[in-house]
Amino acid sequence: MGKKKVNKVRGRASDQPAKASRNPDTDPWDLHYFKRHKDDDLQQSLPAREFLLSCPKGVRGKFVSCVNFIARTPPPKLPRNKYFDPMTGDLTGVHEVRIDGPDRRHYRLFVKLERAGLLDGLKRPSVVLLWGLDKPFKTTAREEDYQQLLKLYQEYEKRSPRNVLGANLEDLLRTG
Repeated sequence: MGKKKVNKVRGRASDQPAKASRNPDTDPWDLHYFKRHKDDDLQQSLPAREFLLSCPKGVRGKFVSCVNFIARTPPPKLPRNKYFDPMTGDLTGVHEVRIDGPDRRHYRLFVKLERAGLLDGLKRPSVVLLWGLDKPFKTTAREEDYQQLLKLYQEYEKRSPRNVLGANLEDLLRTG
């Protein structure tokens, strides 16, 4: 029996099947909740999940649809639109998912697109759900809200590997 020829580029025997290569521009991205670190929050809360559970069921369903669409259609294919827009200034790197709900209220979910997920301890590129808020119709968020988002974003960014929990958004639809 002869030796197996090793593919020097990939480091495996040439008769083994090649793993399908992942393309972050076309393959679906993973979904994660930002999980607060025990040094910052003893309960290790999931701010985005808590926000989503506080939303009316119809709004929650729209968020699930939008976030799933973002994960299936990652940048650069994902166009800017009225539901999804990047933040600016200190919050560059965060995107806002916008849904209008009942009783003339705006709902906002803030996400981080982790294209280089492997560099930060994620298995592959990911959409990380950070936090959310709701506000009255045709108003801007309060400065305190942006400061809270910035605080959570900085907390998320300072750790590598990232402190996350895999997100199964479909369970949000089964919760009343």
